[in-house]
Amino acid sequence: MKHTVTLQQGQTLADIAIQEYGTIEVLMDIAILNGLGADASLPTGTVIRLPDLNPEPRMAERVKAQAIQPATDPFADHFRIFAGTFDKTFA
Repeated sequence: MKHTVTLQQGQTLADIAIQEYGTIEVLMDIAILNGLGADASLPTGTVIRLPDLNPEPRMAERVKAQAIQPATDPFADHFRIFAGTFDKTFA
């Protein structure tokens, strides 16, 4: 497994957890290893160290095989489905 990953635009630590491990359960492990809070807002290009874990190998393999790079940063407008105020109207 890679020992680092570079944040792409709009990615959060939660996205990295899903992208690299197939589960959000390792979010705190990633945050602690990097001396960050779980909800840290990091700039694109930040290099994140990854713990040596593999809790959901099948999901992680599927994410990698389909080249999925989750991005859920609420401030990255181009990734949003809904407008800034949540209602049933698509942006």
